[in-house]
Amino acid sequence: MALNFNLRNVKPEVMAFLKKKAADKKISINSLILQMIEKELGFTQPIKKKLFHDLDYLAGTWSAKDKEIFNINIHSFEKIDEEFWI
Repeated sequence: MALNFNLRNVKPEVMAFLKKKAADKKISINSLILQMIEKELGFTQPIKKKLFHDLDYLAGTWSAKDKEIFNINIHSFEKIDEEFWI
């Protein structure tokens, strides 16, 4: 059963910080505060991102010419088809 409580005497600068951080995360202030409390109390586990190394061998292999050719080939993707956005 979830219990509720009120938090009083929140400093304006703290409230402004909470509002901004919640807006940045696109969540409610209540959800943000719950996340912060749970994290501080150790009730959440850090999210472990799975790392992939299957494309590592490609890093840094393009020449300036490769980059130029790539940019030429993707140029058409930047065109907006106006007839689809009417």
